[in-house]
Amino acid sequence: MIEKNPAPVAISALIFLVFFVPQRYGIGSLGFVGSPSIILALVLAFWWFQTVASGSQDAWRALTATPVAFLWVSALAASAAGWSRPLPVLEASAINRSLVWWLAYGGVALFVATECQQATLSRVLRRLVVGATYLALVGLLQFSLRLDLSHIAGLFFEESTIPTKTLLRGGLIRVAGSTKHPIEFGVTLAAVLPLALHLALSEVDRGAVSRWVPPIAIAAGLTLSLSRAALLGGAVGVLWLLPSLTPSRRGRLALVLVGAGLITFVVAPGVGRVLAASLHNISTDPSIQSRTADYALLDRFALEHLWFGRGPGTLLPDRYAYIDNQYLLTLIEHGVFGVLALVTAFVVSLRSAWRSPGVGHALGGSIAVHAVTFVTYDALRFPTASFTLFIAIGLLGAAQGASRVRSSSRPPDPVHQRGAQAVAP
Repeated sequence: MIEKNPAPVAISALIFLVFFVPQRYGIGSLGFVGSPSIILALVLAFWWFQTVASGSQDAWRALTATPVAFLWVSALAASAAGWSRPLPVLEASAINRSLVWWLAYGGVALFVATECQQATLSRVLRRLVVGATYLALVGLLQFSLRLDLSHIAGLFFEESTIPTKTLLRGGLIRVAGSTKHPIEFGVTLAAVLPLALHLALSEVDRGAVSRWVPPIAIAAGLTLSLSRAALLGGAVGVLWLLPSLTPSRRGRLALVLVGAGLITFVVAPGVGRVLAASLHNISTDPSIQSRTADYALLDRFALEHLWFGRGPGTLLPDRYAYIDNQYLLTLIEHGVFGVLALVTAFVVSLRSAWRSPGVGHALGGSIAVHAVTFVTYDALRFPTASFTLFIAIGLLGAAQGASRVRSSSRPPDPVHQRGAQAVAP
């Protein structure tokens, strides 16, 4: 079946590039800015700008456009604040790179919200779940067989700067799939889990295998990151769904989680022990202590540039410090204004999603995973997780737009119509 509208094909191509092509790959000397997913995202952003220029009334979806515009303005303000001081070459380059990323991420959200119509919403959602299922299977193969499907010939490879010791926990390897880090791998899967569960529970006309394999594989895969952030995110996503489920659907959800646990036990019997130990020793864990130590950097960086920050991307990890907290990193690089923009994007999206039925509510669970796990790592420096967040925000805008169209096209209530006729002159 050939799509008459090219927009869903473009969105599906982006999902393919995000999940099937590792983000550590880039084209030529462009590095991470030249990754295939970023390049296509920029094309979609300019596609959306062309739609705005043509005068389309649908180009500015209120739900998506306001938070994205706020984020863009905060990034520009932070960049201006950074350029107002003498900048080392590396930091100036980091600002330019960050602006490209912000244009790509925000453009994707706006494009998806504008171009993804009701007829294609479920189709795009299924492709997003398929991408996460593939990501989970890559992780399962990495862990069980040491088979890595994330190597692609012909693209420029930038060596990872992640210390080897961070890829081990309790003597077990922490898999990253096709992402840049195990935490990103686990959080990305946790963010897609509510969407996979929603499709499995709601699309009853599809076969049982195609419905239930994705959520089981995703839930099992996220545990192989051996990440507390992934467990936290998975719990948040599941808890978000529970109030909207009937008792029978809650029972099926419990069976999915049990099935995922059994798969993990068979494929990786030591994972449960390592995760339990990491939760038990959380107060003395070095990674937790390093996160709390990040707050000491407020005096050194954030208070010097409180309102608009020192510039996006300028807190270079190799030169200054790793900040395992996106909200704190945003405060340092974008200032108070940037934190307000980020929190506003989450609050507006979550508030709308909580009151939405069906797919809109499930998308809120995906966004909630990111909102909570931003406390645990510098999320916006990881493109797979970032794309997952902004695609979800865009899909939520599309779902809200489709809901408004259905409401406006609904025939008038006969009772109200008769009442109107009775009072008409």
